[in-house]
Amino acid sequence: MAGNQLEGALPDFLTSFVALTQLYLNSNLLSGSIPAFIGNCVALEVLSLSNNRLTGVLPMSIGAMTNLRSINLYSNQLEGSIPSTIGQLEQLSWLSLSYNALTADLDDLTPLGNLVGLLLSGNAISGSIPTTIRELFSLQTLDVSNNELTGIIPSTISGLIHLTSLMLDHNKLVSPVPQGLSALTVLKLIDLHDNAFSEVLPPAFTKMKRAEYMKLSHNNFTGSIPASISSLQSLTYLDLSYTFLEGTIPTAISKMQRLSRLYLHISTLSGSIPATMGSMLNLQYLYVDPAATPCGAGRCEVVQYSGTAFCRACTNFCDTCTKVARAPPECKKKRRVCSSKSCPGRICIPFIRSCQGFKCI
Repeated sequence: MAGNQLEGALPDFLTSFVALTQLYLNSNLLSGSIPAFIGNCVALEVLSLSNNRLTGVLPMSIGAMTNLRSINLYSNQLEGSIPSTIGQLEQLSWLSLSYNALTADLDDLTPLGNLVGLLLSGNAISGSIPTTIRELFSLQTLDVSNNELTGIIPSTISGLIHLTSLMLDHNKLVSPVPQGLSALTVLKLIDLHDNAFSEVLPPAFTKMKRAEYMKLSHNNFTGSIPASISSLQSLTYLDLSYTFLEGTIPTAISKMQRLSRLYLHISTLSGSIPATMGSMLNLQYLYVDPAATPCGAGRCEVVQYSGTAFCRACTNFCDTCTKVARAPPECKKKRRVCSSKSCPGRICIPFIRSCQGFKCI
């Protein structure tokens, strides 16, 4: 009965369904609190009440539902503390309580050794990440972003060897970043942006060989971008903006051939865009500080022509059609007025091997 417009409170006759194993009432208009009698639904394996208007606290009786494998209560208006009795649900593999107003003692959740996904984003959870986090050794997804967590990331996080997604952004976490992060060899997504890390960019980040998405912006990282970052051959998204990184963009970054989005703006980087970046054929968006681009725009949509990198100051685009303010001589020689009705009078540069462009937007 998911995805309807059911209203009102959860009916007490649910407890009469003694053989009920799955309850899907998500994406409705249900209101009121989750009643204590829900604990009588002891056969239930899946409880999905997300995207409703439920209020109040989670009942302690939920700990009696020992067959539960999945709990989805995200996007409600629940408050109070996550009951410690949830730690009794030994078969639980998925717990999603994001986007409520819940508090929690994360230590209470560490007995859940079969948990694969723990999603608590957008709540009011404070305190530190406990060292006992290592006991959640089956975790693949950990999302405690958009909370009020403080302190450091414990080194014991290195024990989560199955982790593929780690989202700790929008908290108040501080340095040091543990070197043990490099032990998370299957990690594909790491998001630590908008915290209070203040240290030289840790080498642990450059050892995450399978990472595809890395967002470290809005922190106080210092030092230079290491050439070893080019070892992240699987990376498609890299955001180092709003930091205190300095020095130049390393030419080795051009070895990251899968990179499609690169954000380096609002930092203290100097110099220009390396010409070697012209070989990055998958790069679609490059954000740098204005001084790095000849046109002074600072934000570039990459237009791929295999060859030398340059910046074209332009605002309108139609396939390969544009007004060209800056271009290498060999490109200027071959430009012609575009005949397309959608961009009349603009200059069209065909695909020329020696041309590589950045469209400033």
